[in-house]
Amino acid sequence: MVVMLGIVSAVSGSLMSRVQSDIKVSLAYASLTQVGIIVVEIGLGLRYLALIHIIGHACLRTMQLLRAPTLLRDYHTLENAIGSRLRTGARSRWQSIIPNSTFCWFYRFGFDRGFMDIVLDRCFVNPFVSMFQLFDRLERATTDWISNEDSRESDEVELHPESTGRAA
Repeated sequence: MVVMLGIVSAVSGSLMSRVQSDIKVSLAYASLTQVGIIVVEIGLGLRYLALIHIIGHACLRTMQLLRAPTLLRDYHTLENAIGSRLRTGARSRWQSIIPNSTFCWFYRFGFDRGFMDIVLDRCFVNPFVSMFQLFDRLERATTDWISNEDSRESDEVELHPESTGRAA
């Protein structure tokens, strides 16, 4: 189970890091990939290899995070030194093996960060909202029963008066 969790983390982190437009977000997902590999190493019982991997990864990512703000400047300096733009658009080995529709799905999966927003909404946010709406209905029913009348002053209260410029 631990090894499978590490593999899933490494693969999804790898897919997500390759399509990010911000270098620091890309580095964060690349770190997730390495942590997934470290979890696999631990799951396989390779404790010392995992320890060496953690130390090496920490040194590398620290250097990369410190160099990230000047990356574009260095890229342009390199292009100026060679006198032309660096080659882009070359097809990778995977693009020639994987069908274009599948490749586009992988790109979308990585770009949408593994559809985690949808999963979190469906599995965590919506059940909590439903539970709190139920509690609100129960509270209203209880207060109506205790007071023998409908009391809805709380519905008329402005939630954030500072946003309209009128402070109470």
